[in-house]
Amino acid sequence: MGRRSYSTRSVVATQDGKPIFTLTASFCLPEPKQPSVARPVPLFERNGKKFKIPDPEECLLAEDQLALVLQRDLPVKVKEYIERVQTERQEGALEMRNCDRAELGAIISTSRDSQRQPHQAHWFRTRAQVRKDPAFQKTQEGVIRAIVRLARERQLNALTPVMQEELSSTFDCFAPTQEVKLSNPNGFGGVSARAFKKPLIVALNGHCLGGGAEMAMNGDMIIGFDGIVFGFPEVKRGVTARLGGISALYRASPTLVPYLLSGITIPQPLLSTHIFSSTVPTAADVFPEALKWAHALLQASPDAVMVTKEQLQLAKSGLGDREIVVQSAAGAVQRSLYEGENFEEGLRAFREKRDPKCSL
Repeated sequence: MGRRSYSTRSVVATQDGKPIFTLTASFCLPEPKQPSVARPVPLFERNGKKFKIPDPEECLLAEDQLALVLQRDLPVKVKEYIERVQTERQEGALEMRNCDRAELGAIISTSRDSQRQPHQAHWFRTRAQVRKDPAFQKTQEGVIRAIVRLARERQLNALTPVMQEELSSTFDCFAPTQEVKLSNPNGFGGVSARAFKKPLIVALNGHCLGGGAEMAMNGDMIIGFDGIVFGFPEVKRGVTARLGGISALYRASPTLVPYLLSGITIPQPLLSTHIFSSTVPTAADVFPEALKWAHALLQASPDAVMVTKEQLQLAKSGLGDREIVVQSAAGAVQRSLYEGENFEEGLRAFREKRDPKCSL
């Protein structure tokens, strides 16, 4: 049988807690003496007529299609919404092209078309080439595993129960929940008390209060901006930051305790000194700064990063220095570091006075 030649990915999109879209895609790796089989592209049907789906290069990019829509005389709120969607499309990892020429430039219609069918056809592909390495796509250490964004802007990203569940299940893919007899073992949003095995960079491009601040405090790096409002107002509402925020803030600095007890937002100088790894001028600068740090991590040995992260996590658990050293030394993470090729490459590069070329 040899290597595994088939792989399947499944995606389920939900809205208001109900599944609205399901996609299952299978991929096959070429193998010797294996015939290549590809299903023909289906015809697109509209109003009882069938049309050939054009090639991707013949179709407009979604953001260019939205640019045509923006040329119309639209209500201000509609225009602002389309501009936001256009920006999301431009910044997204996937390139999307509408195959239905009859719909090109006509995403928003000012009159209801009773003949319009509930059918759509799109081409999708990644904007950058993805490595053909299953280990890179699934379980490889030392790469950016995921970029998770909250997208409830009008409500300032206040988490709903559904969003908390989705966040928790998303991070379960990267840091599986262990058997703990608590109603919410991983804290607020499934994040604030989670023991991540990989570095977590938190990029704050808006005000961050309460549960959001608890989630942020569990990051290894927190990127903020000048003028951000950050704090734990729970005590003013008769509740507490009990899902990780209290201990995390105290570990950051005892200087911050008065703000935890009073619920007053934390002043900018204290945020920059004790909480934020980087403070950038504006909210728009936050995400590029976070990516800069992410790529900086990729320049280091992934094995060494994982050992460092493990010891940081042990320190959070309250262990003393000696216990951390002993427990980490006995674990599989540190053993794989010193038995791996990156350790030898690092020493060799040091002797040869060059930058190491670590394998991911």
